[in-house]
Amino acid sequence: MKSFSGNIRIREAQPSDAPNIGRLLILSAQTFLPALFGPQIDHAVEEMARGLGTLFSYEHAWIAEEGGRVHGMLLGYTGALKAAQDPRTGLALLGALRVGLIRRLPALLRTQSAIGVMGKDEFYISNVAVYPAHRGKGIGSLLIERARAEARKAHATRLILDVETDNPDAQRLYERLGFRVVHESPALVLAGHAFGFRRMALPMEALPG
Repeated sequence: MKSFSGNIRIREAQPSDAPNIGRLLILSAQTFLPALFGPQIDHAVEEMARGLGTLFSYEHAWIAEEGGRVHGMLLGYTGALKAAQDPRTGLALLGALRVGLIRRLPALLRTQSAIGVMGKDEFYISNVAVYPAHRGKGIGSLLIERARAEARKAHATRLILDVETDNPDAQRLYERLGFRVVHESPALVLAGHAFGFRRMALPMEALPG
């Protein structure tokens, strides 16, 4: 069992966290996100993380830090919030990526139908990542625990996430925390790569307290 190290704390993100949020978002899906959005996605997500009103905003992120140093990040939101902010997120991506995004619209629509579907009363863990130098300290578990607390405050019926099928370590972590696979999406072929995802869920009644 992994042990927690030092005085790691989980806090709400601030605009000044945007560079770390951007880097950790890309780290959470370092092949998938560039394949889906193109090579400029790293700059786009950092800019959106700094502002308000999109699904990549710092307002939906929680930071794991120790001694003032950022170790990891979780991005999550309810289905109701996703429905409200999807249009503005799309416009922000279009403004940042322009023609490159237009060319990728068919792939984006396929992806949305495969992994973007969620109920308004569900809490979605969109991205979670820990810098390689700080893995093995239980930070991922701490971030998921914070997501559980946020889901409970939002009166969500369950926590959900999508994990890539070629990331067994992450799936094992989620299973240890009580998540179970409820669906496996067909493979998505993007930029010559095939990506598969498993939807995992944790009903709120399964949460203690």
